[in-house]
Amino acid sequence: MILSPSMLSSDFSRLGEELAALEEAGLTWAHWDVMDGSFVPNITFGPPVIKNCRKRSSLFFDVHLMIREPEKHLAAFADAGADMLVVHAEACPHLYRTLCAIRELGVKSGVAVNPATPLAALEHILDVTDMILIMTVNLCIGFLTPPLGMNLFIAQNVARTTLEKVIIEVLPFLAVLVLTLIVLIAFPEIIMVLVRLGVLPSVLPRI
Repeated sequence: MILSPSMLSSDFSRLGEELAALEEAGLTWAHWDVMDGSFVPNITFGPPVIKNCRKRSSLFFDVHLMIREPEKHLAAFADAGADMLVVHAEACPHLYRTLCAIRELGVKSGVAVNPATPLAALEHILDVTDMILIMTVNLCIGFLTPPLGMNLFIAQNVARTTLEKVIIEVLPFLAVLVLTLIVLIAFPEIIMVLVRLGVLPSVLPRI
């Protein structure tokens, strides 16, 4: 297990010291929530902040781009010292191409999905991503916006991977099984043919 504490919860006037404290505690990653005020309501870090902090830390910089058109800023964040760039599936009309572009910059690629986004949307990019970030919060807007970094936890998303795996892998099999049973019941002569061919045992009850 890797813990990646969010720098969003740190004292912005002491970022260097906060990073040093993480290293002293034995942690190896730091998570940077980059927000643009458009894709999400708040505005946080940019490449210059990460670049200066890179000089003070050897931690793995996990940079989460919660921004629109992230493909325009990949090089800037990679040059600033990001070890991994995580983009949102919802912000990338050409997600596969964007993830390939990240890897071409020499850093690891990651993709994040908001709570309402089906995990099936990621099936085509699994071979070009190093990490999938399943969001368990939705940043609020307007007068409902909580203090920076504090958002309502959506507990249902903890079970999303298991539930969607069942939906994707099990339900199609069950649908085929049910359809097969319907056909066999409607056309009992098919059973006799299958018995003669040895596909079904001869001890099956008559329908």
